[in-house]
Amino acid sequence: MEMIIYVLFIAIMNHTFTIYNQANEYNVLGIDYTFVLKAFYRCLFFIIVGSGYWALKKYLNERKVNEELQRDKLYDIIEKEKVAKALISAENAFLRSQVNPHFLFNTLSFVHRRISELDLDSGEVILSLSKMMRYALDMEQEDDFAELEEEIEQVENLINLFQIKENHSLIFHLDYDDSVLAEKIVPLTVLTLTENMFKHGYLKDPNSPARISIRRDGSCINIFTENLVSNSSNYLSNKTGLINLKKRLLTTYKTNFSFHWEVNGYMFLTHLQINLS
Repeated sequence: MEMIIYVLFIAIMNHTFTIYNQANEYNVLGIDYTFVLKAFYRCLFFIIVGSGYWALKKYLNERKVNEELQRDKLYDIIEKEKVAKALISAENAFLRSQVNPHFLFNTLSFVHRRISELDLDSGEVILSLSKMMRYALDMEQEDDFAELEEEIEQVENLINLFQIKENHSLIFHLDYDDSVLAEKIVPLTVLTLTENMFKHGYLKDPNSPARISIRRDGSCINIFTENLVSNSSNYLSNKTGLINLKKRLLTTYKTNFSFHWEVNGYMFLTHLQINLS
């Protein structure tokens, strides 16, 4: 059908604009066998060229798509290899992190045994330090919470360290409800508050002892600290540790906690309340 239309179209154009295909005794468009044959071959030529162009274009498009797929596949292989190498590196780093603390604690244990024979207080310092370091490392490898009993144990180790350092002259009270021991909180919370007291407070006045109190109030845990402000410390300007602690608490508890601190006269006070419900 297309070829017939093409022959008629060429004949009409020739008849109108050229001297060819003029009327004769057989038909008005001057169509004869020779004209039809030539038109057929021309039509066939255009069909072959057009089909070849279409086939070539399709081939090039398919090759482009295939190249993109192969490239994406290659990128995936490369990324998988990178991930695999990263996992191996992470695994090796983890194994090293297991070996290094193990070696350190074994060394500290050996030093503790040897020093304790000569100086009991120095041996106690090493033992308390070892326990605190082990606790801090264990918290990095375990879940996001620690039992208050474990936290209080490390606070007692820290108090023991500073008591030995200050020849047992510090006036420091730690009291808590037994019902809070099994509760879990963000690790190093009470330890951070305690360290802040030692760093910035004066803890040798028997009339104003330093104190940490941990109390339960329904579903809430309340942690209070109080201590004399050291003359060499500005509590309001040196509160980086407390600010960082508040950020950690905010990440975990969102709006289910309150934490504030203030200087009241000569005393520095903090109050942390955590709603565990």
